[in-house]
Parts: sequence; C-alpha cells; structure tokens
Amino acid sequence: MSARRAWGIALTALAVLAAAPIASAADPVEGQRFTGVVATFDPPVPMAVTIDWGDGQTSMSNPVTLPSGKGEVTGSHIYATHGSYSVKVTDQAKADNYARLSLTVDDAPITAVGTTFPAAAAPGGVVVAHVIDQNPLGVAGALKAKIDWGDGATSDGTITAVAGPAGSFDVSGSHTYPDAATYLVAVTITSNDGGDAKAQAQATADGKPEPDPPDKGRILDMGRGDDPSLAVDAEGTAHLVWSAPAPGRDGDAVVYCELPRGAKGCKIKRTFLVDAFQPPVILRDRTGVLYIVISSSNRAQIGGGTLLMTSPDNGASWTYTFYPVNSGIFQGRIIDATLSQNGRFLYALFGDFVPGDKLQVLATISLDRSGLGTEEDPGKTAPLTGDATIDLRRIPYSVRSVAVLPDGRVALAGWDTDAAKGVPRAAIRVIADADGNAIDTPWSPIRAGLVFKLAGSPRSAAMLTSVGCKKGVEVSALRGLRLGAPRPLGAEGFLGCGPNVNQDLFVDSAGGRHVVWQSDHDGCLGTGPYADDRTCIIYRRARPGGDFGPKTTIATVPSASALRVATAPDGVGWVAWRELEKKDNQYHVRITPTFTSSEQELGKHRLALSFTPGSECAKRDPVTIGVRVSGPQDGKPRVQSVDWSSTAGFLPRRRTDSSAPFAMRLTVDRREFDGLSSTGSIVFTATVRATVHYRAGAARHTAHLAQVLSFYCNIKFDTVR
Repeated sequence: MSARRAWGIALTALAVLAAAPIASAADPVEGQRFTGVVATFDPPVPMAVTIDWGDGQTSMSNPVTLPSGKGEVTGSHIYATHGSYSVKVTDQAKADNYARLSLTVDDAPITAVGTTFPAAAAPGGVVVAHVIDQNPLGVAGALKAKIDWGDGATSDGTITAVAGPAGSFDVSGSHTYPDAATYLVAVTITSNDGGDAKAQAQATADGKPEPDPPDKGRILDMGRGDDPSLAVDAEGTAHLVWSAPAPGRDGDAVVYCELPRGAKGCKIKRTFLVDAFQPPVILRDRTGVLYIVISSSNRAQIGGGTLLMTSPDNGASWTYTFYPVNSGIFQGRIIDATLSQNGRFLYALFGDFVPGDKLQVLATISLDRSGLGTEEDPGKTAPLTGDATIDLRRIPYSVRSVAVLPDGRVALAGWDTDAAKGVPRAAIRVIADADGNAIDTPWSPIRAGLVFKLAGSPRSAAMLTSVGCKKGVEVSALRGLRLGAPRPLGAEGFLGCGPNVNQDLFVDSAGGRHVVWQSDHDGCLGTGPYADDRTCIIYRRARPGGDFGPKTTIATVPSASALRVATAPDGVGWVAWRELEKKDNQYHVRITPTFTSSEQELGKHRLALSFTPGSECAKRDPVTIGVRVSGPQDGKPRVQSVDWSSTAGFLPRRRTDSSAPFAMRLTVDRREFDGLSSTGSIVFTATVRATVHYRAGAARHTAHLAQVLSFYCNIKFDTVR
C-alpha cells in the first residue's frame, strides 16, 4: 500500500512550506528506514533544523540550498509501527518558523510457511506455521492467528517469537483429531492493520509430507531443443535432458534441468558444450546417482564415441568419462539405455546409423572401471540353413529396447526383420545375469507384432507392442520371459509408426505401469469441433496389480514426438515431448505433470468414476456412470451427493443425486441424428463431469472428476434414421 501524504502549511514572514511531493522518497513502511525530503524553506534558513517525527523521536538536519535559492530539508527515520504521523520541521534559530507534514506509514508485509506434523501429536501442541514479519521491530502482540484444523474444527493460534532473523515467529496450537489420517490445515495470520498471510500445513499419520497434487494441465516450455529424456527421483523431481543448439558456436549442446514437483521452472538449469551428436539419455540408479549418456562427436577423439556424465549430488556437479564405443565415421543415435541392478554396468543401445538401416550396437560400459566398454551387434544370428525349425531361432532381429527384469537379468526386445515371414514377430533375448556376466542366449519369439518398449522394475516388467500401425498400442505383463495376455489401450487415430518415438512405457518401483501415446482421433479432445492441426497426448495408468484406468488427454498440441514418461514411487510423475513451435518454426521441449482426470487420491482411499460398459469406446448407448470409493473400511470417505453434467448433444445435461446409488445413465441425444445423411463410421464424443461432495471424518470436501466418452466406435452404419 502506497504512503498517503497530507501537507499542512504554516506561513511566517520568512518561510513557506512548498506544496510539492516528496522527491525520491520510498514509501514509509514500519521497521524500514524512510529517507526523503520533508520540507522546503523560502528563503532558506541559516542554521540547522529539528525534525519531530511524531512518534516521540527527533533528529537534526542541515538544509541544502538549491539553485533556485530555496532551502531543502532531507530527513531519515525508522518508524516502529504503522499509522499516521504528524511531522514538524522547525528552524532552530527561530521557533515560529516551521513546517508540518502528515505521513501514513504502511504495515510491513508478513509471510508464512506451513509445517507437517503427526496428527497424533496435535493434542499436546504443535507448530503449524513459521512466520516472518518484515518489520524487524515487530512484536508478537501485533499479530493474531486462526487455525482451521481440516476436520471442521477451528481455534486461535498462539504466536511466539523464535530465534532467527528479526521478526521471526511461530504459530502453534493443540487439537485432537478423530483418527490418524491426513488433514489439510489452513493457517491465517493477521496484523493489527488488517494485513494478512496464509499458510497450508499438513497433519499426517506419520508426520511426513504427502506428495503435492499434480498441477493439472500446466505445460512448461523448456525452450528450443530436440528429443528429451526423463528421470524422476523419489521426491517427484524431474531430471530432464535434451540437445539444443550450442550457444555462440556451431554444433549441439546438452541441456540439463532439475524440475521439482509443483515448480514453475528449473531449479537447476545448465548447458554443457559437449559436442552432442544425437539426443542424450538420462538415467538414475537406486542410490540417486544421475548418468547422462551421449553419442558424442568429441572433437578431441577421432571418430567420436560415447560420453558419460555422472552426478552424485542430484545434478549439482558433473564429471565426464569418454568411452571408445559407438565410434567411427558413422555413429548411431541412442535408442535406449538402462543400468544394472547392482549399479556396476550401463547398457546403451545405439542404432539408426543410416536412415532405414536395421543394424544396432549394444555397448556394455563398466562404471567401476573407467574407460572399459565393449560392443556387439545384438540382433545378429547365425546364417540361415533352410530348415524352418532351426531358422526360427536364427532370424535377425531389429532391437528397440533394453531393460532390467525383476530378477536382475538384462534383456533386449525387438522384432524379426525377415520379410518372408510376412508379419513381424516380437521377441526377447537375455544378455546378462544380475551380476553383469554376459549370457549368450538365442532370441525367443513371443508374439506377432512390433516392439516399442521393454520396461522393468524390481516389482514387475512389461512390454509395449502393436500388431499394426492402425491397431493402436497394447501392454503385456512379462513373467519370466513369457508375456501375459495383451491389454489394448487405444486404437483410434493412433500415431505410432513414424520415424519418431510417439509412445512410451514406464514401470515404477511399486510395479505400476504408465503409458503415453499420440492420437489424432477427435474423441481424444472431448469437445468439438475437432481441429485438424491438433493431436492429443494420451496417458493411462495401471496401479500395482490392477488394470489400466480410463484415458486422460494431458495435452493437445499441433505435433508432438519423442514422448517420454517417468514417475516417482507414488505413481505421480511427468510426461515430456518435442513439439514444433509455430511462432519461430523451431522444435521446443515441453513437460507436464501426469494426472488422471477421472479419479482423485484421498490418502489411503481413491475416489473414481466407473463406466458400464467401459469408457474406452462404447459400441452402444446408454453408458451407466457411477462414483466408486475404494480403500480400507477404516476412515473410508462417504459420498453425500453428486452433481452431474455433460456436454451438448447428450442427455441428461445436468442432474443431481442426493442419495445412493450415485449413478447416471448417459445417452446420445437423438436429435443429434437429425439431418445426418452420411453412412459409415459415426463417432459421438462427450465429456462427463461429476462434482462429488463427500465427508471424511467430520469434515466436508468436494472433488471434481471428468472423463471423455466415445460412442459407436468402429460401428459401420448402412443408414442413419
């Protein structure tokens, strides 16, 4: 708030107070030094003046004669508290020669940060917020606090001064919770002048912070760059790398960004001039060490090779090691890479040496023996004999992925490239045991189809495949070297067979599976009309041991490629991709948090929409939509009412359920068929939204859920009436 100044004028035969604003003076704020012109005398006074600041304090100042012949008085003072003050400036040689000035001193701002504390400790008193008053002379008595404990109860907070910078205070209170669950605690601090600060604290069962909810729909532009690579640590921080034009010279550089969960930009961002020949890959081992693998055209090494950057301190500092693998006149781009479970070996798969070439090189790099690396052609097999039973094991394979299985073995995944077989066949091959010892095993064909990704964790492994470019993606659990039944995820408008990576699979440390892919089907948007120059990035998540939830459109973009997904152990993470920016016609790297619009986490419980038949692509209507609460019975939330709504063209448009069952039957409005004369495939798309009001303990809460539904997918109409 700006200072307000009211000028008073006292006239004598010798002095006039100029009615001009105070020049170059900062707004007066309590606890902070104020310096400014407080009076102008005409003619100037011959001696010093006394400034009475109106708070019981005085000071002396010597006027300065201006070129105009007037005398200007400048004063400096610190007000302990805000308020209105009458300032009097008096000529020391003549007491009746004075001027007055009214100043309004603003309240200093206050800031607050919430804490995390165990719910069980609250009855004995806990600190819920830390407060900083920008007035270093401030006292606890000038502040008040109100605590909303998150279960419907409120109380006044106690404010006490604490050690630290001047103006540091703690807000504390005591409360008894009905159970040891997670509660969001709102703390409001006000000053005597009406200024306030707010903070959000958390009461949890164990006193550890709950993960921040994802910032839905927030897409960050990381700037110009090419294919990104992504790793996520246990706290949900994204470690992102990509190649970009080198600043100030020819060639490419590698850009590293540390992006904490909920942040709006990089906490650490560094550009390394390391002659990156192709996009880099970032990996993170179980101890938190970060590795960046680069296919490098290092000018100091004839023919280039592989550069490995290592950071033991979460990206704060890096070391470099050069390995003479993937070297020569033709160098391959990094297709995939992984680390052994014991952290001693890096497996990097290189390919695409020449466009259309199917040769790959697998480099095995020892991380505890500097400079030691070997390479082989992992798809090479013995010559064909003409005997089908023998040649089945000898057909050469196009290798697309490398991963560590739950038992620690390292495996490759790819498909055969024998055109005579007609349909490509997915296959797998184990190349090393858990200790890094090489194993020479043949390829094992497992299913017809293309392989996009093999991913594993200590809990489970899975493979992302497609039986054809027009038939979408499917995920199969891997048990040993045998694939389970394929789970189709989405076929409409699937864009997966171009030269770039348009889909990705990630298996988190708890065994959850995460898939992203690109689609140009109008149903992915949920609202019409569909724009031909936009495509959708689709995300689906399967919790450990469970099936995949509904599709969520996390971004609509003109064109995307090089999709990457990775998450923290809690299953929440990030999706990154490369996008052509129309404003400058350059590729930019984008990243956004993962989220599922049709469900919401509530501690140990989950609130979600259910669909009968499924929401993926209903072949008929109506579809029954319900609200499902899952989790243990202890502390289970209770739904009180649901407000339903749907987009135009569907019935009902709005409805409220105030009692169980909380379900709605959604149909296509038959008036949508009026005037239709075309035949063939007609798809109707709706977005269903549910505002769910529920109780958790004694507290009332609201959740907002949404899901896109498509009707009549893959149905051919002879006529439409």
